[in-house]
Amino acid sequence: MNNTPPRNNITLFQWNCHGIKNKRESLPLIDNGIGHDILAFSETWLSPEIDFHLKNFHIIRCDNPSNHSGGILLAVRDWIPYTKVNHIFHSVGTLEAVGISITSLSSNIF
Repeated sequence: MNNTPPRNNITLFQWNCHGIKNKRESLPLIDNGIGHDILAFSETWLSPEIDFHLKNFHIIRCDNPSNHSGGILLAVRDWIPYTKVNHIFHSVGTLEAVGISITSLSSNIF
């Protein structure tokens, strides 16, 4: 587990990656020294039988069973306490969605 102390801000990086498996060597370059806390990837092209991990991150994902398009993934730093939102909107075959809730001092962030 990463021992990075919590901060007062969280940085987010979003990327439509058009297939994350063949971009694995590019993932360390995304941080560019910034150290993003949450990574949001669309068009991951992963299927449920494919295992995917990133060091020091928890992975939350929604795969497209066809493995030829779609799929989304959230990677959350392991020091950030979060809860997966299970009742997020979903439309089978047309919309893929994942969600988390992060508790802050003033309210929850979704």
